Amino acid sequence: MFPNLSTGTKNLFKSQILGIISAVLLSAGLVAALFSFTPERIMSADTSAVVVGIITLVGLLLLILSAAWEIFGLAICRKDDRRFSTLIILTIVCILIRILSVVLAGTVPGGGDSMWIILLGHLSTWINIITAEISVIYFIDALKKEGDEVQVYSGRNIQIILNVLLIAEILLAFIANFDGFEGSVANGLNVAIAVMEVFFYILYISFLSRISKQFNH
Repeated sequence: MFPNLSTGTKNLFKSQILGIISAVLLSAGLVAALFSFTPERIMSADTSAVVVGIITLVGLLLLILSAAWEIFGLAICRKDDRRFSTLIILTIVCILIRILSVVLAGTVPGGGDSMWIILLGHLSTWINIITAEISVIYFIDALKKEGDEVQVYSGRNIQIILNVLLIAEILLAFIANFDGFEGSVANGLNVAIAVMEVFFYILYISFLSRISKQFNH
């Protein structure tokens, strides 16, 4: 009934795998930059600074590739449900914000500690979660037409998890940026956010894997 959704979700699944790898690399690069990056070390071509730069660059390239693959998957899904056009727009906005935050964090002295750059990171994460939840809603609608109540139930559970995660992300951002926490405490909270984001990816791709098979029947 939904051949394009089947192909589209398979591509979305692969894009999210790349997204996980990218998130890990960018988080590793950000943490290293926050704790050891200084203008003096950059100017002296310190080995650790170079390694951090390479890790961040690879993570950024994978992020762009993941987003392009995701947009490709969503474009295929759009052939069966035109509402996916909204998700394409949200994905483009999200990737632009992420690229901006990563570039600023790596080029502005002390950029990783800038409140505005940190907020950009949070904003991209919120948009990412909202995009995933909207996609789950669209997939649930298709699964209802397929009569697959098991996956509909699974999708609704993921919606609940995503809602909780979004609230947790907003609360963590509020605590880190507006409650007087500075330095290592704020950095630790941002690392926790990155870990939670990876957890969200795992939940989402497992759902994509299952429904891609269902839509292929």
